Parts: sequence; structure tokens; C-alpha cells
Amino acid sequence: MSLRLVLAASTVLAFAGPAFARQVPPTPPAPAEAPAEIPPVQAAAIARVQTAGEALKTVMEELEPQAAAIRADAALSPEDKETRIRALLAPHQAKLDEFVAAITDMVAFEAADEGASPEEIAEASTMIGPMIMAEITQALITGETGEEDEGQ
Repeated sequence: MSLRLVLAASTVLAFAGPAFARQVPPTPPAPAEAPAEIPPVQAAAIARVQTAGEALKTVMEELEPQAAAIRADAALSPEDKETRIRALLAPHQAKLDEFVAAITDMVAFEAADEGASPEEIAEASTMIGPMIMAEITQALITGETGEEDEGQ
């Protein structure tokens, strides 16, 4: 008798299984909270950084082959190479300055948003420009962009 009962139950479950297995459609996920709207000042700062960054990218793409040729010139001393590469930057100083200013403003905005004091913001702002210019100049002088370190 128990074998008949097991077989009957198995038959019922075999045919009724799909009905039992049918799941209630999952409830749709709660709508994601709309991202906080970016304040217009921050949106403008982001746009300025993007625009200045694109201009800088164009400048660097133009200067890199010229700097590579200077670095490869065996007739030049390391000091002469550095002087010539620094001279390459001079005609593009306005674009470099705009990029530095855009980054500086963006960092100042972010620091203020995170609660930094005016003194801390001023200190960071005075350090950013020289750091960025040193990175750009060194990248051209050495030919090392830092992308090797990032695996790019």
C-alpha cells in the first residue's frame, strides 16, 4: 500500500510540479533613488575640467612626438634636452594654466563640500598647480606618463 501511495504521490507531483513550482513574479525592485542633482556650480566645474582636459590631451598628443625626438637626440646633453622640452610648453601655457585652474577649482569645491576649512582649501589650492605642472613637464622630459604603473 505504501508503494502505491508513493507512486501516486510521485505521479501527482510530476504533473502538478510545474504548477507548484510556478513562482509568484518577483516584485519589481524598488525604484532607485534618483541620484542627487548636481548643483549647477559643480556641474560647471566638471564641464570646465572636461573641456580643459580635452584641450590638454590635444596639446600633449602634439608635444609628445616632439619631446621624444628631443629625448632621442644623442647630440644634446640632458640639460639641453630638458631646456628644449620646457620651451615646447611655453606656447601652450594658456591651455596648461586653464587645466590647472579647472582642476584647482574642482578640488576646492570638493574639499569645501567635504567640510574642509578655508585655510585647508587655500593650502591645497596653492599646491595643486605646481604639482600638475611638474607631472606634465616630467612626463615630457622622461617620456614616462605613469600609465605604465596603472597597467594601461
